[in-house]
Amino acid sequence: MKKNVKITVIVILILALIAAGVIYLILQTRDDDLLIGEDRAAQVALKDAMLTESQVSKLKTKLKLDDGTWYYDVEFCTRTLDYEYEIEAYSGAILKKDIDD
Repeated sequence: MKKNVKITVIVILILALIAAGVIYLILQTRDDDLLIGEDRAAQVALKDAMLTESQVSKLKTKLKLDDGTWYYDVEFCTRTLDYEYEIEAYSGAILKKDIDD
């Protein structure tokens, strides 16, 4: 009887680990065809800052994942300010912005 209980517990734990792995992979998966792209993310941030690409320096855009949400991290500078945006990777919505002097 004890052997059956141990086997059952081991099987349940293995199935739980497999299920957790599948869920993790699903959350990690992105559909590249639906992403707005780095250029569009940069344009969203620049438009919000009321700037053009020629008015900024050090423009960087990188796709990132945080808590299951894909977003673009967009950074750029003017002579007096540093801008950092998080742009949702599918909708182009601004999730976060930070402007430092």
